[in-house]
Amino acid sequence: MPRPSKQRLAQRRRYDKMMEAFGGKGFFVADPKDLRGTLDASMNHRGPALVNVRISQGSARKPQEFRWHS
Repeated sequence: MPRPSKQRLAQRRRYDKMMEAFGGKGFFVADPKDLRGTLDASMNHRGPALVNVRISQGSARKPQEFRWHS
């Protein structure tokens, strides 16, 4: 059986499930339209919460500039 690529493994990471395993509340967002509601729900949760947002691997990314990064 062939091994999955690193990219395919990255798409399957579910940090929200890890948070739940440690007793917190995990949220998973796959559609950008759901982000606002999910963020509101996570902020209203009493206790630790984590929002796992799936991002497109092929999207164009804006270069990040930080004063500390030279």
